[in-house]
Amino acid sequence: MKVAIREKDMQHQGSSAPVRRRNKRGEGDQLRADLIASASRLLETMGSEEALSLRAVARQAGVAPPSVYLHFSDKHELMGAVLRERFVELGELLDEAGAAATDPIGDLRARCIAYCTFAEQQHGNYGVMFSAVVTVTPERGFGELPGAEVFSGLVGSVERCVEAGLIGKIDVFLVSSLIWCNLHGIAALRHSKPVFPWPPLKVMIERMLQAHCGIAASPATRARTRLR
Repeated sequence: MKVAIREKDMQHQGSSAPVRRRNKRGEGDQLRADLIASASRLLETMGSEEALSLRAVARQAGVAPPSVYLHFSDKHELMGAVLRERFVELGELLDEAGAAATDPIGDLRARCIAYCTFAEQQHGNYGVMFSAVVTVTPERGFGELPGAEVFSGLVGSVERCVEAGLIGKIDVFLVSSLIWCNLHGIAALRHSKPVFPWPPLKVMIERMLQAHCGIAASPATRARTRLR
């Protein structure tokens, strides 16, 4: 079950949570979803995996601490579930943004903007998504990690630009990796250095795509740049 953490759910709930009514028989999946949502809300304010405790998650969800162990053997397993949910949400937001575009380049631009917007609006969870320790083993390769599908979506977006002849022949995986690194840097620095006179986000993204893909800036962006 997907648990979308939207803006209204991110409001700080104080040190205690309301007592939860007992689930009816067969509602165990709802408790699991509520525990994931509670952990996400706490991480948004804590911004650290280390600061999270199962006891705090239980209190936030309004259940007794032993109830957590009905669904998660330890904090590591709970964190894995939280990461999967947040990356699913990020992927869906990027897909929705791209679907509204009228051409492959618009799709790529929209995905990049949505990525940075997500990072800004959910900075606590975003920080944990890329700082939580997830071990890569031969039995669990990159494709099985939370976030792999999100990166694959970016690769697909770049591929569609190449297939449409809108950008020249490039190493799609390399360019997609560079775009991801740039987006992460843009999102992190704009948050950590808010007093810096940053150019508009859309201008930064279009110039970044121009540098990596040879995509010309849109007329609107060129006009904004001339006015600065």
